[in-house]
Amino acid sequence: MVSPDAGEWLAACEEEMCTWKHLDVYDVVPRLKGHKVIGSKWVFRIKCGPNSSIQKHKACIVVQRFTQVKGIDFNQTFAPVTKFSLLHTIFTLTTEHNLKVHQMDVKATYLKANLKEEIYMEAPPSFDIPEGHVLKLKKGIYGTKQGSQVWYIEMSSTLTEMGYTCTECYDLDYPFLFIYSSLTHSS
Repeated sequence: MVSPDAGEWLAACEEEMCTWKHLDVYDVVPRLKGHKVIGSKWVFRIKCGPNSSIQKHKACIVVQRFTQVKGIDFNQTFAPVTKFSLLHTIFTLTTEHNLKVHQMDVKATYLKANLKEEIYMEAPPSFDIPEGHVLKLKKGIYGTKQGSQVWYIEMSSTLTEMGYTCTECYDLDYPFLFIYSSLTHSS
C-alpha cells in the first residue's frame, strides 16, 4: 500500500479482520467443486468530525454482490428503512410531550446477523488463509443482498426481547417503528 496514510489504512484493515474473527463471521473451508464462490474487496473510507478533521480511517470488507443470484445465494432482500417524515413526526411529538429520544449507532452492524444461505467468498487481499480455501460466511456482511434483511430480523427480535413494541403503520407510509413505554416497563 503506497499512501501517506498507509499506516492508518493497514491498522484499519487489521481492526476489521479482528472484528470478523471476534464475531465469528466465517469459517475457512476447502474450495469445493460445484459451490459458487463470490468475490470480495476492501472499501476504504475516512470518517470526518464536525469540523472536517479526520477522526478515523475505516476499512470494510464487502462482497461483490453483482455475482449473487436470486434463489441460489439469497431469497429475500426486503428490509424497512426510516423515512424523513417519520423522524419529523417523532421529533415533533417528543418536543410537544417533553419526551426523551435515544439514538444509537451499532458497530459492525451486519456482522451480528446470521445467514440462512450458504455463501462462499474469496478472501480479500491480506487475509491469511491456506491456498485452495475460501471463506464460508456465517453472518450477513456488507454487500450481501440479504444483509440488511437478516440484520433487521436480528435487530427487531432483540428489541422485542428488550420490551419494545413494533408498530406497523403502513397507512401512514411508515414501515416500522419500535416504541418503548416506561409506563408498561417500570422497574
